[in-house]
Formats: sequence, C-alpha cells, structure tokens
Amino acid sequence: MSHVDDVARGWRSLLLSREPAFFDDAVVPRSRQLVYRDLVRNTLGDVLRRACPHARRLAGEDVFSRLIARFLDERAPTTRLLHAVAGEFTAWLATLPADALPDASFAELCHFEALEIDVTLSPTARQEPPSAGLIPDVDEAGIVVVDPSTRLCVYFHPVHRVTASTTAWPSPLSSPALLCCFQRAEDFAVVIVSPAVARILVAAGEGVSVGAALDRLAAEAAGSEAVFDRRRARADLTDLQRRGAVVGFRRP
Repeated sequence: MSHVDDVARGWRSLLLSREPAFFDDAVVPRSRQLVYRDLVRNTLGDVLRRACPHARRLAGEDVFSRLIARFLDERAPTTRLLHAVAGEFTAWLATLPADALPDASFAELCHFEALEIDVTLSPTARQEPPSAGLIPDVDEAGIVVVDPSTRLCVYFHPVHRVTASTTAWPSPLSSPALLCCFQRAEDFAVVIVSPAVARILVAAGEGVSVGAALDRLAAEAAGSEAVFDRRRARADLTDLQRRGAVVGFRRP
C-alpha cells in the first residue's frame, strides 16, 4: 500500500468514522482537525437534506439527521461526486431493517427523490446520440434502445405522488408501481408502465428483441388466466418513444 493510500485512509478515518482517528503527528492540532471533520460531515448532510426534502419533512429533522449521522458512521460515501452521495445513501437505507426507519415507505421515497437528481444530471440522446442505424418505429425484430437517462423502478408505495402538500406517509399499494423515469426537456419525467412493457425493457438490456419478448409474454399468458394484449404493448412502446424514454430500435 502506498503512502498516498495510507494518507487517504487516515483522512477517511478522521472524517467519516464514528470516532475520529486523529493525525497526532500532524502540525494541525486536534481542535482544528475536528473543525474540518465537522465541515465535511455537515456538507454531506446538507447534500442529503436537499436531495430528499419530502422524506426529511415527513420524518422530521431530528430523525433524518440521526439517519445521516448513522450513514456517515457505518457506510459513508465512496463517490467523489457530491450529486451521487444521495444514491449511496438510499442504497444503504435499503439494507436497514424496517424498525430502523421512520416508515415503511421512507427508503422508497428517499430513493425516488435521489433518482430525480440522477436522471436530470444524466446525459441524454441529445447530448450523447446513439450510433446511426436506429429504426424509428416499433420493430419486433429490433431491440429497444432507451435514452441514457432512462431508469426503470419498482415501488410498493406511491412515492411518486408525494408533493410539498403531502402530510402523511403514503400507504402501501395493492400492486407494485412500475415507473419509467427519464429526462425530458431538461426536466424529470415519470410514466407508469405496464408489467409487459417493463419486461420488454428489461429484456432489451439482455439483448432480447421486441418480438421475442412479446412471444415470451404471450406464451406465459396462454398458460394462465392472465390477458396479454400484444397490440397494447406495442402502442405503449411507441408512446415511450414519443415521450423520449425510448430512442429507437436496433436490429441485432
């Protein structure tokens, strides 16, 4: 391990461990090291408070601050990008037991709020256009190409409906909400998608064509009481392309 790595590990122990590990051989006294520790931790805390305003308001400042302190003590961010700290915070929240959180929807709400930052700061097809050769219309022989900002999420609470006027935690949904989130006109766009469309988008990430994904869904529906509408699924993909979540379709 190099000297630089040792110093970096030392700084991390000073700033982000539960009990600060001081540089006793440094010229800077402990009191000033503590000031720097407080500045760094307060900055990270402010980033998380701004990232999750609704979750913070519903949980209360004290509860939210205690979770921030616990995150910095137990996990602490590894990213060098301040805007990515919220994503690491929400990933850590998902690992906690239910009784450690103020509500069953808390981690999901924080995730959704952090997702907005991630999506709005992500590149888009306008900034990083995909390679040529995309088919503009739904092509069953092609694979869905989504915009670089597009994210597919599953929530068990309607956290996407929480606003500044919401005063109570969202109740559990009878069935999960499947959300397609993406950047549109430099804003955060959310579209509720059907399980069929969600499956097609996931299949695209595995290199499966639209037609093959549709055939798979039709076969599964044929062996059950479920109703599968192939035409509706194609229309929903067209709508996602019109909105900007899908860029086009590429032949394998």
